[in-house]
Amino acid sequence: MGRAAYKKKIKVCATEDGTYLELPASSASLNRGDTILDDTVFNTEGKRSRLYGLRDWSVSTTCQDTEGDDAIALVNTQLAARADIYVQYLSNGTTGWQGKAVIESNNSSGDVDGQETIEISFQANGALGAAT
Repeated sequence: MGRAAYKKKIKVCATEDGTYLELPASSASLNRGDTILDDTVFNTEGKRSRLYGLRDWSVSTTCQDTEGDDAIALVNTQLAARADIYVQYLSNGTTGWQGKAVIESNNSSGDVDGQETIEISFQANGALGAAT
């Protein structure tokens, strides 16, 4: 049976071992991958050869813009200060991944007759590990 996405939580913290605050996320994604490098030697077998380069990860989320939300306030503070932020991606609400990141973007949008949303993109600034 598949995992229920509605249990997912995205949390942020100013320090790795501090208290994580939950973002009011309505959707989120975790992207993990490696840079693939071409190391083909020409005039050998006529076939490409590749190897792994640097690892990378990112988290993106869409949140409801909730006035007075402490997690959103922390994201805004860290972005203004150009400071690192720690992110947890908890796919079942309690276990998942965490790592230090930089905030790539923090965009607000919404229809005049709808609710304001915030789209936040976190980019890796270190390793991704199991959430503790």
